[in-house]
Amino acid sequence: NLAKNLRSQQKFQEAEDLHWRAMEGYEDQLGKSHPESLRVTSDLASLLQEVNELAQAQRLQRFVWEERQETLGAEHLETLSSCYALAQLLDMRGAAEEEEVEEML
Repeated sequence: NLAKNLRSQQKFQEAEDLHWRAMEGYEDQLGKSHPESLRVTSDLASLLQEVNELAQAQRLQRFVWEERQETLGAEHLETLSSCYALAQLLDMRGAAEEEEVEEML
């Protein structure tokens, strides 16, 4: 898609704008907890992580992880992938305190 192409060209602001627009559209049409909405939200979190907007990326990735945990279950591959992505963000932010990590388990 266009946002991913812009991202690969390192046109991060344009890619971010499109990701936000897509996320809002998916949420409006399908709901925040729909698997496709969560995928788009996770993609946006990944982009934000890449441009070092770690606090916002963490907030979005935590939302994705929590929603997938509730809808798919803790052991589902997508949930585990979200858990891993969130753990990476916590580590990058230096926020991987024992309490936060335990909360994820």
